[in-house]
Amino acid sequence: MVKNMKLSSIEICISSHSCQRVNDEMVIVNEINKKVILLNKVSTFIWDMIVDSYQKDQDISDHDITSVIIEKFSLTQDMYKQVLADVKEAIESLYKAGLIYESNSKQGEGDLSKAY
Repeated sequence: MVKNMKLSSIEICISSHSCQRVNDEMVIVNEINKKVILLNKVSTFIWDMIVDSYQKDQDISDHDITSVIIEKFSLTQDMYKQVLADVKEAIESLYKAGLIYESNSKQGEGDLSKAY
C-alpha cells in the first residue's frame, strides 16, 4: 500500500529504502535507484520527522520542522531564517536521492528542487 502525505503542501511518498544509524548519523540506501545518502545529526532528525509524519498520515511543513529544531537544539528565534534554509536544503537532498518523491512522479526518481 502506498501512503501519501503532504510535505510543505506537496503530496509525497517515501521510496523503498534501508537505513543504518551510526551514532547520531544515518546511512540510507534507496532500494530503487541504489543512491546512498549520509545524513548528519540534524538531517537525521529531519528524516525521522518526515518518516514519523508519513507513518501517522500527518502532513508536515518545512516550517514545522524548523520550529521543532529551534526548540530541540535550544536555538534562538533570530536563527529561524538560517535554520529554515538548512531544512529546505536537507529536504532537497532527500528529493534528489529519490528517498522522497512527489506522489504523481515515478518512484525513486523524484526531484522537486524547483519547489525548494
